Amino acid sequence: MGGVIRLLIVDDSERDAAVAVRELRRGGFDTTHHRVDTGVALRAALDAQPWDVVISDFHMPELTGHEALRIVRERSRDVPFIVLSGVIGEELAVELLKAGADDYVLKDRSFRLCLAVDRALRDASERVSRRRIEDELRASEERFRTLVDSMDDLVFTVDRSGKVDGFYGRAPNLPGAPSRGLGMSVPHLFGAEHRAVHEQALERAFRGEPALYECATESARGARHYSVRLSARRSQSGEVVGLVGVAHDVTAQKEVQAQLAAADRMASVGLLAAGVAHEINGPLSVVLANADVALETVREGAGIAPPLDAELLDIQECAHRVRRIVRDLGLFSRSPEDHVGPVDVRQVLDVTLRLTEHQMRHRARLVKDYGDVPLVVANDARLGQVFLNLIMNAIQAIPEERTDDNEVRLSTRTGADGSVVVEVRDTGAGMSEAVLGRLFTPFFTTKPVGVGTCGPPGSVT
Repeated sequence: MGGVIRLLIVDDSERDAAVAVRELRRGGFDTTHHRVDTGVALRAALDAQPWDVVISDFHMPELTGHEALRIVRERSRDVPFIVLSGVIGEELAVELLKAGADDYVLKDRSFRLCLAVDRALRDASERVSRRRIEDELRASEERFRTLVDSMDDLVFTVDRSGKVDGFYGRAPNLPGAPSRGLGMSVPHLFGAEHRAVHEQALERAFRGEPALYECATESARGARHYSVRLSARRSQSGEVVGLVGVAHDVTAQKEVQAQLAAADRMASVGLLAAGVAHEINGPLSVVLANADVALETVREGAGIAPPLDAELLDIQECAHRVRRIVRDLGLFSRSPEDHVGPVDVRQVLDVTLRLTEHQMRHRARLVKDYGDVPLVVANDARLGQVFLNLIMNAIQAIPEERTDDNEVRLSTRTGADGSVVVEVRDTGAGMSEAVLGRLFTPFFTTKPVGVGTCGPPGSVT
């Protein structure tokens, strides 16, 4: 007990105030004090500085104890407020305590004042400490909730009956979104298509075994894939009382995996094309040689009908066309380790155009605007892959059966710095700002899996 305190006295009697100060000093308190006796003066004193204790009379000409308590509590919830009065009934004292007073002491028992002040100071200190801890706990919980709610993953809790009883994070694509998913079973939260998978995972998790599995759902944005992990929630005694689940949207990874698989298939097609080209070239050479001999024989023989000459010419032309296709396929089936050398970009463009001729025919007119350009040092196979991506993207951006209304324009020119510029323009739908922002993201595409190229034009280097 004791110490230095800042004491605010609310009393119209200087003598009674002096008695209170003397009693506190006798009990070991060293006070700096100030006395007021009106509401205006009380407010001014509270605004002027903080106080450790307020001691107030109850009956005063211009202020009552109730009014003094209300004014003090408007300014501070924690400063101790003790009523020191000559006459106060028990019911009135109880009312004051319920209204927020810390204690009351009768003036003829002022020896209790030191004990009341000491207890009130300790109680106030505990209240402040407890409130600080509670505020820190609330702030910590708010930070945790903000952190979890900002996650794209969904964190959810499941009670012992298997019902979802808590949501954290965001998962707007789930059939049972957090706004309406409380009380749902886990299969209904994700959609009931894979009920057996969810139920098996729940059984393992309730046995205390971590359960990790994947599931697919249908949402307004189409099919979504989730990786779900379920872990047991345990009581202090170790009993499983529920589960904690984390659902991570892996749709993007699945799409990338599908694109990589498509790329692998394309690589296999390239290897196959190289083998097919080798196998076709042998018999094709025989066909061409025999067609040449037959055509020469027909032209030298006077008695052969003219239609036969035309048919042999068709055979020869078609065989040459097959040879060109085989040669063009060979460009795209070469190993990436092929040498780098001088390349005419116009020739590579023409080879690529022959491979895309069928797709182009039903969508747009082809316009070639080739300017004179120097040779470039490059790998013609890789360059052909870049041109193929660009041209196929242009073709697929245009709807079918509107050939007269659309065109794909290829142009070449020499830049101001001497570089070779190749442009592919189309009259298709174009790209939105969002798509432009991801133009050079590897494997990003707006087309369904299996349609289009394996990546942006810049992905082939």
